[in-house]
Amino acid sequence: MLSLLEHKSPLTVVRGYESSIDNTLTGIGFGSSAVINTVEEPEALYIVGSSANDTEGGTGAHIIDMTLNIIESGSGDVTQVIMEAILNGTSDVYIDWAANSISSMSIQSSGSGNTNAGVISIKTVDTNTVLYTIPVGTGTSQSSLHISSGSRPTRVKQLNVYTDATTTSNKPELYEIIVRTTSEKDSGDFSSTTSGLILATFFATPGQNEFEMYDSLSPGDKIWVTAKNVTNSNSNAVSTELIMYGI
Repeated sequence: MLSLLEHKSPLTVVRGYESSIDNTLTGIGFGSSAVINTVEEPEALYIVGSSANDTEGGTGAHIIDMTLNIIESGSGDVTQVIMEAILNGTSDVYIDWAANSISSMSIQSSGSGNTNAGVISIKTVDTNTVLYTIPVGTGTSQSSLHISSGSRPTRVKQLNVYTDATTTSNKPELYEIIVRTTSEKDSGDFSSTTSGLILATFFATPGQNEFEMYDSLSPGDKIWVTAKNVTNSNSNAVSTELIMYGI
C-alpha cells in the first residue's frame, strides 16, 4: 500500500504479460527468445521485420510503440523518448532518434492476424547491432523490462502478480517470481533469465498477489521480472505490475 507521501510522488507503473508460462523460466512480456542489447554511445536506429505481412495494410503488425533510452555522456542521466513507427515489412524503417537502448516495444495495431507475423527488430545503423526484438506472435503484450530514467534514484515499492493457475486437491500451482536488476550500460547479448543480479524472489499463488518491496534503482539501472511454474509443467498466463516512484 502506498503512503500519502508516495502517492504525491511521480509514479511509474511497468506492466508485463505472458499468455503461457510453464516450468521454464521466462521473462515477462519479452520471453527468453527476445534480444535486448545496450550500446555504449547513442546510435542511429532502424526497424525491420522478417515477414512481408508486418506492414500497413498487411495481416500482421502495422504500428509499434517503443520507448528509447538516451544515456547522457558523463552524468549517466537517462532520457526516455516514447514514439511510434509504421512498419514496412522486410524493408528498413529509419527512426528519427539516436539511442543507447530500447526499454519496451509493443504492437499498437495489427491486421486480421491480430499479432506480428514475423520477428520485429530494432537495429543500429552503424554497427547493425540488434537492440531489441519482438518474437513471432507476441502481439500486444507489454514488456516488464524497465530502465530507470532521470537523474535521481527510483524507489521500487510494490510488485503485483496475477496468474490463472489453479488449485487441485488443496494444492495450489505456485509460480516462482524473480525480480532481476543490472547496472551494466553495455551489456551485450541480454538474457532475461541469467543477466544481472537477483533483487527479490517471491512465490505467487493462483489469482492476485501483492508483494511489498523496499529497493532503490540508480539512473540507468535495468529491472525486469521472470516467472516459472514450480509445482508442475502446466502452462498458465502470468501478468506483472511493478510500481515505482521517484525519491
